[in-house]
Amino acid sequence: MASVGRTIIKRVDEEPTSLAIQSAFDRNSLRRKDDIANFLKMLLMVKPPYTFVVDSPWGTGKTFFVKQIEWILKSLNPALGNNYIELGSQLQDLLQNNDICHFVPLYFNAWENDFFDDPLLPLLASFSESIGESCVDTSINIPLLISEIINCILAIHNIDINIRNLTDCTDEKDFLEDYRTRTQLRQKLNRLITSLIPRVAKYAILFIDDLDRCKPEFAIRLLEQTKAIFQLPNVIVVYSTDIVQLSHSLEGVYGSSFVGRAYLERFYDKRFELQRIMPLDYLEFKGLRVNRGHPFIDIIGELLDYKNASCRALNRLFDQIRTIFEFIYISPSYSYRTAEVFPKFALLPVLIVLSYYEPEQWYEVKCGHSFSSVYNLASHSKRFLNQLDSSIIEINESAPNESLLSEKSRRDFVDGVCALIYIGKLNDPRVEAVNKGNFLFANTFADVFFTLRVQD
Repeated sequence: MASVGRTIIKRVDEEPTSLAIQSAFDRNSLRRKDDIANFLKMLLMVKPPYTFVVDSPWGTGKTFFVKQIEWILKSLNPALGNNYIELGSQLQDLLQNNDICHFVPLYFNAWENDFFDDPLLPLLASFSESIGESCVDTSINIPLLISEIINCILAIHNIDINIRNLTDCTDEKDFLEDYRTRTQLRQKLNRLITSLIPRVAKYAILFIDDLDRCKPEFAIRLLEQTKAIFQLPNVIVVYSTDIVQLSHSLEGVYGSSFVGRAYLERFYDKRFELQRIMPLDYLEFKGLRVNRGHPFIDIIGELLDYKNASCRALNRLFDQIRTIFEFIYISPSYSYRTAEVFPKFALLPVLIVLSYYEPEQWYEVKCGHSFSSVYNLASHSKRFLNQLDSSIIEINESAPNESLLSEKSRRDFVDGVCALIYIGKLNDPRVEAVNKGNFLFANTFADVFFTLRVQD
């Protein structure tokens, strides 16, 4: 029996791998190089203790951005031994300042750890994973120090557990009763941070990512504890979050009298807002053949821009857009007249966006119940309106005039084409209005219009 090939389905979100980060940086495909340079310049200007918040809406590439910063700082610090990249001309001005080489980045994903009761436990664990042993001051017994700190945290919360046996420090005394105050905890953490920083480094940068996705109670504990404990002369804290979303979450838990935005401002010194990634730039970064000037590409770009599409939304739409565009791009066209290619070049991109953002309206369209939502969405694309007007003029074999290109005429034309595709009755008055003369819209690619995917 012949073996059957298996298709591997991968998660759609872009993983911040070293290869993806370097590619985005080298090509500046996400147009974030200015943001990166500006953020690095600010790191050189501030005097710790200092706290930033990288603020951007959910799904707009905050994690990718802070991972880029982490990756660059590791690459620039010779003590870390990573030597990932040659930044050279990319950040020439910054490289002239030798202080840029003296940072140690530590990354912590808050959302992935919000099942813990106390944020400090997973936060400390992330320190050990962030820096290799070769970069640590070997005169300090790091496992023992972490054991002392965790026992101190447990003591603060009145949890009668001693975790010394989880390390190799079985011959050390019980520290559970010795570190019951936050002042002592802060001293121990200061010692730990100092021990984890390579000897040539000056500062540790703690990136706390995905704070807006955490449970609100965990987010508040994390904010309050990091503010109380990590106000150290060699630590810069960088929160990555959507401040608006996080403030709304806090208000939802603590009531309308709780002013979330004002509360959050207590925890950072400077807010750094990311520039928006344009949809077509991101799709091109993902691997779409972006033929700017092609109506399909221009229309879908304008509509995704209108919908303020996030990177996560674009990840979910990418395969569908690429497959359909490549299919119609290579499919033979028996006419180059705008009206005859209008369904696949102008209407399909509208339907793709409609199906993702307005699934209930899309259901009404494909069932032939109502087509009004198609024009409602499409009217936000200038390129679509240009294609539509050209098609109306061709169909009527008339010079453009105000009545011919009125809002009603445009809407009627779109309804007629949709009725032909999704109802298929040539005697439907809406269909008769657009099927004139030599223009008979053949229902080619019927499966594509009904399923918005290309069949294998």
